Amino acid sequence: MHKTFRRLLEKATGASEHVIAANIDVRSFTEFGKRVESPDTAMFIKRVYMTIIDEYIPDLSYYKPAGDGLLVVVPYDQWTLKDRARDTVKWCLSLVKKFNTICRNDPMINFAVPDKIGIGLCRGPVTKLIAGRTILDYSGTVLNVASRLMDIARPSGIVFDEGFGLELLHPSTRKLFAKESVFIKGVAEHKPMSIHYTVQNTRVGTSYKKPLAAVQWETETDQLALKEIKARQKRFSYDLKKEPLDPAQLKVKVTFPHVHSGRKKKGLVSFVDFDSYRFDTEAGQPFVEIDYDALAKMLASHEVKDNMQVTIDIKYPTA
Repeated sequence: MHKTFRRLLEKATGASEHVIAANIDVRSFTEFGKRVESPDTAMFIKRVYMTIIDEYIPDLSYYKPAGDGLLVVVPYDQWTLKDRARDTVKWCLSLVKKFNTICRNDPMINFAVPDKIGIGLCRGPVTKLIAGRTILDYSGTVLNVASRLMDIARPSGIVFDEGFGLELLHPSTRKLFAKESVFIKGVAEHKPMSIHYTVQNTRVGTSYKKPLAAVQWETETDQLALKEIKARQKRFSYDLKKEPLDPAQLKVKVTFPHVHSGRKKKGLVSFVDFDSYRFDTEAGQPFVEIDYDALAKMLASHEVKDNMQVTIDIKYPTA
């Protein structure tokens, strides 16, 4: 494939085209990849790609892996715009709804897999790199904005900008979307832009509703040995100094020595975005309760020994 790509580059030229970019991301894929073996990770993402291509976009000619998901490009012109916009949103809605069953009847998938996806949509002119009839790549702001909008679509759902054209959609489809003004890094940092998002699936984070300059990040840090984690109660709470601007963006990062075959590798560390925690507020005091039992088991699975030091960082946005 790489040699074919290199050969085609010799006769490649650039051309402009109007497209709809759909950036699809499998939520929690990174954590999934850390708890299962590599062959299972590959099998799952392979099945996801195949199902999306075969059942949702069989007539489209350009798509490629993008991070933990897929980038799909849908060309349009003035005569096909409405149909392409409606069709794209239709299959995206269907994919969001059915994604939790996408591998249900697959005998090779006998393990728990991610069950949510987020999709960002944006349309406009792009540059395509083409050799004869073969499209090698697309580039342009539209693709970047679609990626940023995808990141807003959490825990799942669809987000598109005002320029996509809500009015292009069927009236019954429009009712599935709500409007919000947001700030996005690299896209709308000082002046907000309008977006539309799926009401049923998406919760727009509070931090997106404030100018980026107004958002700061706090970090609460604790360092202790694995044996201390085991000695504490199964669930341990950390008081936060400030109220998180958006609890949905709170992250717990655990850093620990890299151990291989029972031996600590000098100068090397590993880290995990740990998700077994709960955020809450009691009597006005925000806190994070971490499942120490699950944390100890996770560290043991990485061969961490009782006397080894572990760092817990709780990061969250504040005003």
